[in-house]
Amino acid sequence: MKRILLAATATAGVMMAQGAWASSPATTTLNVTADVPTVCSITAAPDLSFPAVTSNASAVTTSSAIQVTCTDGGAYTIGVVGANVVGGQNKLVSGSNYLNYNLYSDSGYSTVWDNGSNLVSPIGNGSAQTSTLYAKIPSGQTLHVGTLALSSQYADIVTVTVTY
Repeated sequence: MKRILLAATATAGVMMAQGAWASSPATTTLNVTADVPTVCSITAAPDLSFPAVTSNASAVTTSSAIQVTCTDGGAYTIGVVGANVVGGQNKLVSGSNYLNYNLYSDSGYSTVWDNGSNLVSPIGNGSAQTSTLYAKIPSGQTLHVGTLALSSQYADIVTVTVTY
């Protein structure tokens, strides 16, 4: 009798397990993720080109547009630095002669823009955002005719860095 009861119990258990397996669909969930990092591109135009410096009595100014396109919501900073910097002072150079100049983030020429503690820090919006770079040769400097390439030109190279 024990054998028949054991066999009947085992058969009923298998039938119930098969019925439960067959009658209920199995489900699970998947996590769906996407990484959207900040990505930026940069252009700058036109070059910073000062007009002729004909007198040391007044400052000479110019400006250029820096366009940065970053992912919407992406934080970034823009730093600028000249290649000829001595003691924190940018210098336009022609042979052994130089003219001091400064870079600014405002049209009032009061906020110095550099590649250290004075950065411009916008938030990306997915479109090109323009930041204007202002440059000024202060008055009161001794003027020397330049010696570069048969002209009176002084030059420097400004590096614009976007960090994100």
